[in-house]
Amino acid sequence: MGARCDATKEPIVISFQKKTRPFVTQISAGSSHSLILTQEDGVFSFGSNRHGRLGLGDRYSRLRPSVIKDLNDVDIIQVSAGDAHSLVLTSEGDVYSFGCGTHGQLGFTDDCSDRDRPSKLPKLSERVARVCASRTRSRLLLHDGRVILFGADITSSPKSNTISVSCSKGDGSTRSSSDRLILPEFSWGSS
Repeated sequence: MGARCDATKEPIVISFQKKTRPFVTQISAGSSHSLILTQEDGVFSFGSNRHGRLGLGDRYSRLRPSVIKDLNDVDIIQVSAGDAHSLVLTSEGDVYSFGCGTHGQLGFTDDCSDRDRPSKLPKLSERVARVCASRTRSRLLLHDGRVILFGADITSSPKSNTISVSCSKGDGSTRSSSDRLILPEFSWGSS
């Protein structure tokens, strides 16, 4: 007997909680949640909210897109939904992250706890051009072509600059360390 599948076989129209439909500029689908960037109404999220990956300040899942109010006054230009975390990029090159932080994928060197609201990453030496959230890692493409990686299973090469991340559980003990790597030997685009 085949596996039971509750997924729909036909495309469905996503309904917003607003009366008017916002102009959508980007959609990013994670394993069990999605982010929608709109031209004038900000960032919406829906799906599973385990670990706070929707950025709505709670842990309740949503069937319909809900606006992430904490980002209302921020000019967002890109969103990326990972497995259990999310990244957003501002027009100023700042990055916000939220959701599961267990593996250091939220980018905070002093804390690997989950965050159910968007948290701004510390400033980098160069502006961020693009963000990418994956299963347990995050990638930031800098304007100068370098790539910053953080999260699980990142290994160092002799040419990379490694910054150790100590993940505190909040009770004084630490989890296994993850790394943040800056890879100057890789670049995207033309030079």
